[in-house]
Amino acid sequence: MIDHTTAFLIMASVVVSVAIFFILKKSYLNPKGRLVLIYTHIVLLFLPFILYSLHAGCSMLCIQSCSGDITHLIGYALPSALLTGSLIGFIAIPRLYTTSGRKTLLKNGWMTDFVKNMSGTMGMKSPGLYSVDDAKPYAFSFRSYISAIFFSVGITELLSRQEMKAVLLHELAHLKNKSSIAKYSDTLLRMFSPISLLLRFHHDNTMEEKRADNFVIEIQRTDKHLKSAKRKIDEFEEMMNDGAF
Repeated sequence: MIDHTTAFLIMASVVVSVAIFFILKKSYLNPKGRLVLIYTHIVLLFLPFILYSLHAGCSMLCIQSCSGDITHLIGYALPSALLTGSLIGFIAIPRLYTTSGRKTLLKNGWMTDFVKNMSGTMGMKSPGLYSVDDAKPYAFSFRSYISAIFFSVGITELLSRQEMKAVLLHELAHLKNKSSIAKYSDTLLRMFSPISLLLRFHHDNTMEEKRADNFVIEIQRTDKHLKSAKRKIDEFEEMMNDGAF
């Protein structure tokens, strides 16, 4: 049976986690602040399971020092929750993204050279460039302990070189502005927080997308390649929805 101290900590962690979620839902934060709150929310969701496991383990082993005392419980459970969240969120998932079988790391070619040159001009480390074996046209980026840009084979077959450069510039802008952190943190939220699924959480990324688009236009000195790339992708998706493929 769970003692009053453990029950109180479990309830408190759930209440604070829910409160943080509603702050995320109602407030606009910079990417780093957003990541901190999302990470805290997820860790607090892990905490009740760790507290229960710790209580059960202490009871089985008859270790009174880690059961029933609030200081000892927090001292044991919180680092465990932080370690678990860190390993899953910032090491395991990024490695899963980059090592799954359908992705290939590009080491040479015009796109690799373009990304390296632009990264140097932007004063940032060049991200890994991964080709995804998928006919659907798309591209995305994320930034954790590693930075990477992913694009499908389908998008390279659909777009011209200048349009593809616009797409790559758009993703580089997300990495530079750290808005990819916000996207990645939203992914973590949807993966590990049942609350976000129940309440249909959605982050409005209009501002981040506009900043990335403006960067593309500034570098290419025109918006025609970006607009034509978006139009082709939209037309492809419409044909898929209509059953043309």
